[in-house]
Amino acid sequence: MSQFFGQRLRQARLLNLMTQAELAATVGVTRQYIHALEIGDKAPTRELVLALCLPLNVATGFFSEANTTEIKEEQCHFRSRKTTTLTNRQQFIAHGTLFNVLVEHLEADLGFPKVDIPHFDISHASDTDEAIEEAAEKVRKHWALGEGPITNMCRVLEGKAGAVITQFPGISEKVDALSVSAARPVVVLNPEERSPARIRFSLAHECGHLVTHFGLETGDEVTEAQADRFASAFLMPRSTFSADFPEASRFEWAKLYEMKRTWGVSVAAILRRAKDLGLIDDTQYYRGNVYLSKSGQRKKEFYDEFVPKEKPTLLRTALVAYQQELERKSSAITEALHVSANMLRRLVGEDVTWIDSASAANAVVSIGDFRGKRQTSS
Repeated sequence: MSQFFGQRLRQARLLNLMTQAELAATVGVTRQYIHALEIGDKAPTRELVLALCLPLNVATGFFSEANTTEIKEEQCHFRSRKTTTLTNRQQFIAHGTLFNVLVEHLEADLGFPKVDIPHFDISHASDTDEAIEEAAEKVRKHWALGEGPITNMCRVLEGKAGAVITQFPGISEKVDALSVSAARPVVVLNPEERSPARIRFSLAHECGHLVTHFGLETGDEVTEAQADRFASAFLMPRSTFSADFPEASRFEWAKLYEMKRTWGVSVAAILRRAKDLGLIDDTQYYRGNVYLSKSGQRKKEFYDEFVPKEKPTLLRTALVAYQQELERKSSAITEALHVSANMLRRLVGEDVTWIDSASAANAVVSIGDFRGKRQTSS
């Protein structure tokens, strides 16, 4: 090989959830030797490179191409740095970096929505909560969302903000979502999360990070609370939400569940929003949460099935357009990225065999959008 980039070896190893010791045992060398390869102190033989390819699901060319853009930890918004282990963070960063390579490859030929995320610095605000409320209102106005319920958060983030939503296998069950502040922002959902209302709130939470914490390290109690407040304000604007909330000395649970269906959020989130806006007092908020706990609704609430489960479509549509408009198969992507079909499946977050025969119905962006990009480029 003309050149061997050790960081690519490290990224492939982390993406395959392997330790240095495990990889070393697989290819018949020492852990110290793998470490030396990753930091560039040693260069592998041709035979060793071939041996590394199989367990790492890559081709030899993978190691000879340096990353054009490498995701840094400070770009990643982890839900909690205390509960997210160093290994999990490293695995996520490696995944994010290679996922970014995939997106860049698709963007070179296909038209993606314009990245359009307003940024608001709330760090010096005298009243942080009010600054967050105003930021949420301005973002909704910027994206022309009105003041009513948001029908589809995936469409907002993909179609309005220009972010790519995906799933990374192996995310801790304690994490609902993560996001990356990159040239093309990425929001990563936990594939194990099944509550539609919670997924929508997680998407709005990550939107809050992208809007108010650009360039800042997050994952502490303060920034996470701020992102939660943004999500609440973004999904439930104070003027219309306050008008919809029942005026009563005690809870009208039937009305709260009706609001859940209307606003697409959990009753727990509705109670917290009502408390933040002064519509209920601390005692009422406490009693409401006690009821949810005693009735077994902490993880799965009543009437969750009435909140539609949203699915991201931007990446799928791009992959379909790649095949239909550019007349290429999924194998063209694996060859360009020097990865196996298994690695592409891990990058995309799902099986990719559908690419060669799928349609792109109900997508955020249409095949026509990608067709226009191709004609402009040619």
